[in-house]
Amino acid sequence: MRTSLFVLMSFLLAATAAAAERKLSGPEIETVLTGNTVVGDSDKGQWKQFFGKGGDTLYVRGSEPPSPGAWKIKGDDYCSQWPPSLNWSCYAVSADLEVAQPTITWVGESGTKFPGIVRKGNDF
Repeated sequence: MRTSLFVLMSFLLAATAAAAERKLSGPEIETVLTGNTVVGDSDKGQWKQFFGKGGDTLYVRGSEPPSPGAWKIKGDDYCSQWPPSLNWSCYAVSADLEVAQPTITWVGESGTKFPGIVRKGNDF
């Protein structure tokens, strides 16, 4: 009985935690990102990205030199451009903003997710 109760409680807690993440609208994405840094981990190492107010962005992974790019909101999607390419790549964005350390997840067209943690200000 205790094991069943524990399993049920664990399931309910996980469902509640997962329910906090939701898809963001374009204006919400802009508010969350503008002037802030997002940090995360990938199979190629830790990364961070700063989102400037004028649409400039700066990305760095590990000890590599920073890579400048551009970002914008198109409808309810986040879009980025990384020179020398002139192409824009767009992503749906979900986030959990109800926690002390907000998380954000970019979702590509293929469903691939790129999660990160939002830090206030320029963390470069």
